Amino acid sequence: MRLPTRILSAIWLNITALVAFVFFRVLNHVEVQGREHIPSRNRVIVLANHVSMIDSFAIGVAAYYPRAMVRPSLFPWHPAALENFFQGRLLAVLSTLWRCIPVRRGERDFGALTAMTERLQEGTMLLFPEGTRTRSGRLGMGRPGVGKLLHDVQPIVIPAAHTGMEEILPVGARFPRIGKRARIAFGAPIDLSEYYELPAGKDTSQLIVNRVMAEIAVLRGALLTPSGAGSGATAPHAAASPVATSLTATVRGARRNAPLTLPTSPAKEYPNTESAAPNLSGSPNHGIAGRSSDR
Repeated sequence: MRLPTRILSAIWLNITALVAFVFFRVLNHVEVQGREHIPSRNRVIVLANHVSMIDSFAIGVAAYYPRAMVRPSLFPWHPAALENFFQGRLLAVLSTLWRCIPVRRGERDFGALTAMTERLQEGTMLLFPEGTRTRSGRLGMGRPGVGKLLHDVQPIVIPAAHTGMEEILPVGARFPRIGKRARIAFGAPIDLSEYYELPAGKDTSQLIVNRVMAEIAVLRGALLTPSGAGSGATAPHAAASPVATSLTATVRGARRNAPLTLPTSPAKEYPNTESAAPNLSGSPNHGIAGRSSDR
């Protein structure tokens, strides 16, 4: 970004963050845990599960506001669908000021991956490894394109999980609700150094994102336990998926450098998902197939 754009972006992001803070923390009750795990520096990526169109606003504000008021560079970048967030001059300008990175849906968008790599080097980023917004609330498989991004940049990786956002803005709802409860939890940075030593490739990328999804599954599972009640999630959303169960069962082994084996056919297990975030899907050359329809 050029200097004038950066200044305008900082102003717009602070205005948006203030509105989001009031909405999530005053008009709704969103509890945040683990903010101390997120450092105030560049090359930090927050990776979370994805259930609602407002996830990025809630998680971004929870992670970096209000400290980003005086350090606007901490506001995270967000990949966003080109056809949704960059259609029309006004929306394209606002999306740019929101630090959205345009991603072409249905294509191997190498340009988007390059842009994400560059932005992550100089700032922070928020990504949803599943690549889709789930209708069931169950945790799905991570996309290897996210693992490639991590392998290339080797940033500080912060896992995050949340529950209750689907109550604030359910799938199909036009307007968000108030008076709801939700929870967001950030985990400690994930040590991926053993994976960074492996040769670049699709298998390595999948191993990396599997490791990340394992941590997200553990955080989400803790939020859904009886002691973590009050998330606002309904019983169907609290049900553990086969992928989440496998991830949770193997995360301790992964932390001890043990191989992480997971189911490999998420599409069959999760037919009720819709495209919602940049689908950093794997291919032999790790292209980005941007199936996203929202952030």
